[in-house]
Amino acid sequence: MAIDACQPQVERALQKDGWTIIASPKHLVFGDKDYFIDLELERMVHDESDTMQRITVEVKCLSIDSKRDELYTALGQYMMYTEALLATKVSTPLYLAIADVTYLALADLVLQQALTRISAKIVLIDFNREEVTAWKTF
Repeated sequence: MAIDACQPQVERALQKDGWTIIASPKHLVFGDKDYFIDLELERMVHDESDTMQRITVEVKCLSIDSKRDELYTALGQYMMYTEALLATKVSTPLYLAIADVTYLALADLVLQQALTRISAKIVLIDFNREEVTAWKTF
């Protein structure tokens, strides 16, 4: 089970954003299938309740030059993992982590509609600065 080449940058960006890695990878079993989501993280939400927030993140190192097929594969994997989380009654939201420049280069109306249809959650990362630049929910 290989990790994506950009996973260390994503991990550092999320840690800078206040997240703590609690599993790498997050292992799920549903039926006779094993699913491995790249990261499970948590952080304290400092509000009136001071609760812990937990997320899972699938990392994809799509470049600006990536073929759309790679994006389609990533979205299919995202959908499968979302279903595995639901089927195993894990209520942790799943985010797809990709480079912010890649998202901007590949974003078009069809992609926006597809992301909305599957209620995708995306975290955009500046791989060079190792920083989270946006959290998007469709």
